[in-house]
Amino acid sequence: MSKSPLSGAFADSSATTKKKNKKNGAILLISGIALATSIGGVFAANSITIADVEFGQGVAGTLSCDSAIKTVLNQTYVTGTTFRVSSAEISEVDGCNGKDVVVSLVKADSSAATSTTLRVNSSSNWSATWTIPASPEINAADIKKITVTTK
Repeated sequence: MSKSPLSGAFADSSATTKKKNKKNGAILLISGIALATSIGGVFAANSITIADVEFGQGVAGTLSCDSAIKTVLNQTYVTGTTFRVSSAEISEVDGCNGKDVVVSLVKADSSAATSTTLRVNSSSNWSATWTIPASPEINAADIKKITVTTK
C-alpha cells in the first residue's frame, strides 16, 4: 500500500490537537480558580462583621484616612435596670487632619439614634469625646453599634 506524500505531515495532527486542548483546558481552569478567589476576596473585604461592629457596605467602621480607630460608648445609670448613653469616645485617629468625621449611634434596626460631626485637628493620635445630650434619653440597650465615617 502506498502512502501519500502528505500523510506523514498530518499523521500526528490529532495527537497534537489533543495535547493543545489539554493545555488550554488546564490554563482555563487555573485562570477560573484565580478569578473566583480574587472576586471572593473582594466580597469578603466588603462585608466583615466582628462582635457588633460592622465594616463595609452601608456602614463604615473605619475612616478612609485611617485604617484603625478606637471607639468607646459610655453609659450612665438612670433607674432600676436602665442605662442611658452618656458619651462616645473616639481615639487613635491618625492621618485625618482637617477632615470632618461623622459619629453615629446605630440601633438594632439599623436606624440612627443620633449623630454628630467632629473636626479632626491633629495629624496623629487625635481623640475626642462626644457628650450625648440627656434629652431625648437614649437607652444604652437599644444601641447596636457606633460608626465613624469621613464626610
